[in-house]
Amino acid sequence: MSEEARRVAQALALDGFKPKVGTAGVSFNGTLTVRGRAVGVRLDYDGLEFCAPPTVTVTTPLVLGEKVIPHLDENNVLCAVDARQYVADRYAAAGQARGILVRVAEVLDEGLQAKSVREIEAEFPSHWGGPAVGVDFAPFEGIAEPSSDLRGKMRFGRLKGGKPPVGSAVVVTTSIPLSFHPDQLRPACLGEAVEWANSWVPGIGQRIFERLITLPPRNPYVMICAPNGIIGFEIDLLKRGQAVVSAMRTPGGWARLLRGSFGRQLPINRIHGRRVDMEYILGTNSRNGTAPLAGKSVVLVGCGAIGGHLSIALAQSGAGLGGGSLTLVDHEILDDRNIGRHRLGREYVGLHKADGCKSEIDKMFTGLSVSTVARKAQDCRVRLEAADLVIDATGEQAVGDMLNAWRLKGEGFQLLHVWIEGNGAAVQSHFSSDPDFGCYRCLQPDLSKETRFPVLRPEADLTMSTGCGEAPFNPYGPAAPMSAAALGIQHVLSWANGRPRPLLRTIRMDYDQTQERKPTNPTRSEACPACAPPL
Repeated sequence: MSEEARRVAQALALDGFKPKVGTAGVSFNGTLTVRGRAVGVRLDYDGLEFCAPPTVTVTTPLVLGEKVIPHLDENNVLCAVDARQYVADRYAAAGQARGILVRVAEVLDEGLQAKSVREIEAEFPSHWGGPAVGVDFAPFEGIAEPSSDLRGKMRFGRLKGGKPPVGSAVVVTTSIPLSFHPDQLRPACLGEAVEWANSWVPGIGQRIFERLITLPPRNPYVMICAPNGIIGFEIDLLKRGQAVVSAMRTPGGWARLLRGSFGRQLPINRIHGRRVDMEYILGTNSRNGTAPLAGKSVVLVGCGAIGGHLSIALAQSGAGLGGGSLTLVDHEILDDRNIGRHRLGREYVGLHKADGCKSEIDKMFTGLSVSTVARKAQDCRVRLEAADLVIDATGEQAVGDMLNAWRLKGEGFQLLHVWIEGNGAAVQSHFSSDPDFGCYRCLQPDLSKETRFPVLRPEADLTMSTGCGEAPFNPYGPAAPMSAAALGIQHVLSWANGRPRPLLRTIRMDYDQTQERKPTNPTRSEACPACAPPL
């Protein structure tokens, strides 16, 4: 036993807990008094380093007198501390262990109070129990068909058409949160499951039966979508063997079996759903559960080093979801020299960069509305005019000036520019659509002179790699375009949330080559050839 384990054992001995060292770690068994009842509790530490909280198991749950206890799952594991927020301190493990025992007693005591139904409701799927299955749909009424991911884990998606395959699921939805009353057990058969469901949502059992009879009678599933989670069960017909086969040999036998007393005794295997649809997954990045760019029309001009990374971030933020669209514009083809800092690898060399980025998005995020235009930006004006937001990730002054001019003529779209300064020394973004401040060209009205908001030091190295017959190439690695994409997507999300200011933002990458440049809102320049009033 390690020195840390000995200190924990000595501390827990004060509470009457005894250690048992195993191959996986160390366990401590004892009892706690909860409302005058001696409740058996076991703490299981993984290993002997005490770098994570223990698993807490209630070994005598029947002593508590309730059928389902808040924070106590079907395996009698108690959620006493939030492992995501709990910081295990190996140097204070003994004191923390005793503190956990105090918390265990508090959680169990609170769970036996009148508010227990609401406590269970708040984390209902874990109390329902069973393995988690992927649910590739938002709540609806109908039939879902089974599939599996690359790990072999089961998931369900909406039936695309035709007859339901074997193993399909009835899906019903309710606006009523689900829970357990103090006298309700977790159901173990079809009749108990329907009785429990009807106690919370009157009539839902009838809806379940009406759809069940349309499914193949080979271990069908039922899934109930509620505001506080998705739960379900498999009807385990195989456990009834020949009796079920005989009952279904006659016409209408499946329907009679389900509605009869024999059918209601059919055993079930509980499961709970974990949503894996894009609407839900991408919505988890937002506090309100909705992907920030869902429903918006976004056009990304430039799918090079910056745009390649930015295209993925836009998709992760919901661009192309919920009736919105993501359009990738770039006429250039990926070259071998690009892949040293591009999001795309050698497998895409020879393809248009826009098509390669779309291919990556399609592989990562199914169902998004993403299109490509392998043309120069100046040939896409109509497409840009219809967008909510246009992002210039080309890093080309001429393209930025052109898009800025179109916007100033009242084309309607909002415009964000993202670029790299020098040889990857800094990255900047500018939202140029705020009518109270300067446009993109206001940053540098005269291109022969220094920008109004310089970030590069006067002595910064601007040397470019060149060769006969080849275009100049800025020598910097992947950090700069990745940072530019990160700065850009954060600015996009600020815009989506109605807070695009500060309009000019900077990240310094090389502190020897750059000077401090605080975020700011650039004023208009009277010398700006794009937006200054005519003389």
